[in-house]
Amino acid sequence: MTCIAWDGNTLASDSQCTDNCGMYLTRTPKLFRLKGGALIGTAGDDDCREVMELFDNVKDENDFPSRGQMAATHTNFGGLLVLPNKAVYTIDIGYQELGERLGGQWDGSITRIYGKYAIMGSGGSYAMGAMVSGASAVDAVKAACKLDSFCSLPVQTMIPGASDKKSVGHKTAKSKKKIVEVPTELEGTD
Repeated sequence: MTCIAWDGNTLASDSQCTDNCGMYLTRTPKLFRLKGGALIGTAGDDDCREVMELFDNVKDENDFPSRGQMAATHTNFGGLLVLPNKAVYTIDIGYQELGERLGGQWDGSITRIYGKYAIMGSGGSYAMGAMVSGASAVDAVKAACKLDSFCSLPVQTMIPGASDKKSVGHKTAKSKKKIVEVPTELEGTD
C-alpha cells in the first residue's frame, strides 16, 4: 500500500502509512540512503530495521545477503534497491503458504530490473503508466496518489550520489514541468 517509482535518475515515493485494514495511520519515511551508498524504497512492514541492516553496506551485487538471511528477518517486505551504479533490484520477503499439511515458510528474493523504469506497491501500475507516457518518477507518484487511496502526498525523493541536503525526502518534491494531467474527479461518477 505504497507507491515507489524509479525513472532512471530519481527514486520517488508517497508518504502514507496504512494498516492491514486499509486505514490511513500517518506519514512515514519510505526512502533511505544506506551506508554503502545505495538507495532503498521500502514497502510492507513499517518496522523493517532487520532488513535495512542486511542491506546497509551493500555497494554492488556481490554484497547481497542470502535468501536465508532475508527469510530469517520474518518481515513482510517489498523494496526497490538502487545501487550506486544505478543498477535496480526488487527485494521481496514474505511468508509463503505451502498447503495445509506442509504449513509455510519465510522466503526472500532479489530480482534485477533491466528496464528503464521500476515500480513497487499498490500505486505502482499508475506510476508505471505515467512514466511510460513521459512523466518523471515524481510526477508518476503524484498521479498514483490521486488514483490510489492507499497512497498520499507528500512525495519523497532521493537521487543516487546526491547529498541528502539536496535530495530531500519527506517534503513535497517540485517537478520542473507537468507532463501528466490526472483529473481530480472521475467523469461519470457521483
